[in-house]
Amino acid sequence: MWPGSGTTSTTAMRNCNCNGATRVRLLLAALLLLLFSPAAGVAAPLYSVTKVDERLYAAIADPRGEAASNAFIIITPTSVTVAGAHFTPAGAAEITRIIAAITPLPLRSVILTHHHQESPAVDFGFPPTVELITSARSWSNLKGEKQQLNNQVISFEKVMTIVGGKQTILLTVMEPGYTAGNLVVYLPEQAVLFASDLAYNNVAGVMDDGHPRGWVQDLLQLENLVVTKVVPGRGNVTDGAGLQRFRFFLQDFFTEIMGHLERGESAEETVRLFHLPPEKIPPLFPLVQRKSIEWAWRELQEQR
Repeated sequence: MWPGSGTTSTTAMRNCNCNGATRVRLLLAALLLLLFSPAAGVAAPLYSVTKVDERLYAAIADPRGEAASNAFIIITPTSVTVAGAHFTPAGAAEITRIIAAITPLPLRSVILTHHHQESPAVDFGFPPTVELITSARSWSNLKGEKQQLNNQVISFEKVMTIVGGKQTILLTVMEPGYTAGNLVVYLPEQAVLFASDLAYNNVAGVMDDGHPRGWVQDLLQLENLVVTKVVPGRGNVTDGAGLQRFRFFLQDFFTEIMGHLERGESAEETVRLFHLPPEKIPPLFPLVQRKSIEWAWRELQEQR
């Protein structure tokens, strides 16, 4: 309920010097307000669902919400595959509910695009019947967590191809860009790319892992793909132009950091003096600016 909504409406009716019909209208308005106001204690959805193509859906994480990254849902003739990362227990449960609302087919596998070291709170929440498919490096990171993983795991080094009916799913490890062991998902029949956190669209995300120059090179490679749609790690579904826009931002961001390094400025000075034109800064960047600048400063300092 909106704060005070019930009290205001009933008080207005008691004080109203009006006829019976007007009182009825006021009562109906108050009831509708109660019915459609957010219920106390009901959590807001972590994802909104966008149809990408036939049997393909994007679960778009609210940039200000608890879900850290988008997910990609692939419906094959016999089962469902989900791709993504940073799945909290609540996020895994919501993805499962989303799938149930779309299709009666079971969730069979989760393509884990990456798993950062020392992240025991994520990627352990899927039922044991769901298999995880991930890179060898991400599997190593998962095994290094204290939490026990109860899922069957299929890992690979560089490239893996999954064929289900007429659907081909190509998995390629792209490193050392966003993070070690990071992979992307490409569907050649539909020319759809799930870039995961290698790319964001018109919204900022924390940048605190990986290698700046490698990140830009990975994006350049992806721009050579034939794509009609790109599902990013954060933000709405885009296309090849959106992928390029994010690369331009990264290049501007890293160039600005390099300028401070060449002037001999410390990480703290770089945070304080950092400047890009407003039109080049994605929404919500101020929320992640300090952490991202400090990471880029350290990485670029080591690579000089």
